[in-house]
Amino acid sequence: VYEFGLPAFLPVCVLIYVTGRELLMDVADLQGDALAGLKTVPARIGPTAASRVAFIVLASAACLFAVGRGSWPLVAVFMLVLLVSWWMWTRGPASARNSVIYVVWLPMLIGSLSLAF
Repeated sequence: VYEFGLPAFLPVCVLIYVTGRELLMDVADLQGDALAGLKTVPARIGPTAASRVAFIVLASAACLFAVGRGSWPLVAVFMLVLLVSWWMWTRGPASARNSVIYVVWLPMLIGSLSLAF
């Protein structure tokens, strides 16, 4: 299941994870996209539903990566980061959303570092 020293599932996890993050960015940019006439996913299904989909996608990718690495502690760390991010996104001030977009990169960073060990 390894190719060139990296797990073969790694590109799939990255693709799924980045898709989730891009959905969050689309929610944050909803007003600007509407002014530009863009029909993004949040514009079509609403920002609340798009946010839920984004966090489900992020959690799925993070779990797939951690389980593929055989590391349940990674699953716990990823889920903790994503749960805090979800709380900040839904319950925090509007200004917290920009921070969340950067915080959700933590599982990617942690996952990348875990490949070295």
